[in-house]
Amino acid sequence: MFDSICIKNITDEPLDLWSVSIYDSKPENSFTISLMEPPSVNSDEQYIQDFIELFSLEVLRTDQDFSIWLSCKPKEIGLHSTAVHFSVGNKTIERLVFLLAEDKVSQSLSSSKPFYRARKKKSNVLDQTFVAGRRPSKGSIRGSMHWLRLAEKRPSLVNGDHIFVKLASEDETAKVYEGYIHRVEAEEIFLYFDSKFHKSHRESNLYNVQFTYNRTCMLQLYQAVEAAKCLDDSFLFPSLSKMRLVKPGPLVPISCNPNEEQTRAIKMILACKGGCLYVIHGPPGTGKTMTLIESILQIYHSWKKARILVCSTSKNAADHLLDRLISEGSAVIEPRDIFRLNASTRPFEDVNPDNIDFCRVEDFIFTCHSHGDLEKFRIVISTYRSASLLYEQGIKRGHFSHIFLDEAGHASVPETMVPLSHLYSNNIVVVLVGDPLQLGPVVFCKDAEINGLGTSYLERLCELYANGNKNVMTKLIRNYRTHPAILYLPSHLFYNGVLIP
Repeated sequence: MFDSICIKNITDEPLDLWSVSIYDSKPENSFTISLMEPPSVNSDEQYIQDFIELFSLEVLRTDQDFSIWLSCKPKEIGLHSTAVHFSVGNKTIERLVFLLAEDKVSQSLSSSKPFYRARKKKSNVLDQTFVAGRRPSKGSIRGSMHWLRLAEKRPSLVNGDHIFVKLASEDETAKVYEGYIHRVEAEEIFLYFDSKFHKSHRESNLYNVQFTYNRTCMLQLYQAVEAAKCLDDSFLFPSLSKMRLVKPGPLVPISCNPNEEQTRAIKMILACKGGCLYVIHGPPGTGKTMTLIESILQIYHSWKKARILVCSTSKNAADHLLDRLISEGSAVIEPRDIFRLNASTRPFEDVNPDNIDFCRVEDFIFTCHSHGDLEKFRIVISTYRSASLLYEQGIKRGHFSHIFLDEAGHASVPETMVPLSHLYSNNIVVVLVGDPLQLGPVVFCKDAEINGLGTSYLERLCELYANGNKNVMTKLIRNYRTHPAILYLPSHLFYNGVLIP
């Protein structure tokens, strides 16, 4: 985004304009100024090479009106602000600039109801004036900043969330400080407050801490459910009578020697031509991930126009799928064909350095490729929720030929709808992989669980396909991980005694 600033001397006196500079941008370094209009898509190559943007300009031209250009390159969704200082004679004129960066999802999440002020509740730190903390900026965790750590039990948090603290020993008038989360580890979070708080902090201090709730993830689920209204009822509630029968062809394994059930599942996935919901399920140790990887490699190898989206419920599980693909498929997969999509809140240090080349990073912050670049990748790996970034970048329904949803027994239906509600069309093959008898969706609201959110999409499909229709579902029963004596109990308790050690 850019706009011009016209500079005029409207006094009767000659004035010297010494400089124009950017001051206190939030996020840092997101605004620049230039003497030339920023290049457009139609600009020639020489103009693009001559274009220079800076944070400060020394201006010598003071005899007539002229213009400079202010540009902003949004680093994230939300409000961007800066001050532009004009040094005139011995004075400084300041003008404030605000820019709100939005995407399609954030626009759709905006409130459609008028503001309503609820009755005042019990006083808490949010009702008081607080000292603002320092938001995360590019590569902030890499510096030598004075961090404060918060351990013990805490709610789920991500980078960019914030908390409020005040000394427990002081009364209601005590200063409240806002602290932003710059990094989340297994048992600790790294916080940064106003410098006054860090200077006064002592290891022996006790604080009252109030967490704030980040609604973004929840709103994503609401938005996905709303968008799912445009999907066919036959997709959300499939009928066996409408399932298409397919005839699988021969299979030449690439990465493994699949057993009978795995071979059947891979063949059926290869034979499907769209409009199909295929299920692969089975207990731990039966090779679900191996079957998924072999299926992806077979599709990639046999169909050059294939575009594959692979989702898992967690970032670590998605990383594992990437590791398996680049190790098992090294002979047939070109590195340039794979993209590991990460959320911008994920810490840079969290990713294996060997896998960084498969990601897109700017200033140690993970970003998503543009629409044009995304279309070039043949395999995209993501979490369920981060798949919404594909829609934000303009990827349309039908772009992907196959969507694989791993750990589908652990994902709630709204979570499953995030990659499907905007990307599914009748020509796409959707494969759900998981085990409905392991841990299901985590639902904190009892009413929601009673009314169905405790049942995953995979579990509902398994109930529908319970007659064992081999055209739409494969149950993996050969266990390669567990001693026969240990396998005997779960086999007879949960799997009707069919598991084979």
